[in-house]
Amino acid sequence: MKNETHEEILLIQQIRDCIKEFQNDYPPVVKEAIYHSIMRLTSKLVDRGQTLVRGQ
Repeated sequence: MKNETHEEILLIQQIRDCIKEFQNDYPPVVKEAIYHSIMRLTSKLVDRGQTLVRGQ
C-alpha cells in the first residue's frame, strides 16, 4: 500500500509540474503537448485510484 501511495504522490507532482509549465508563454504546439501530458497523467492517476478501490 505504501508503494502505491508513493506512486500516486509522484503522479500528482508530475501533474502539478505540467500545469506550471502550461501557464508559461509557450507556442500553441508546446501548450498542446503539455496539455496531453496532463491528461495522460490524470488518466493514470484515476486508473490507479479505481484499481485500489476494486482491490479492497
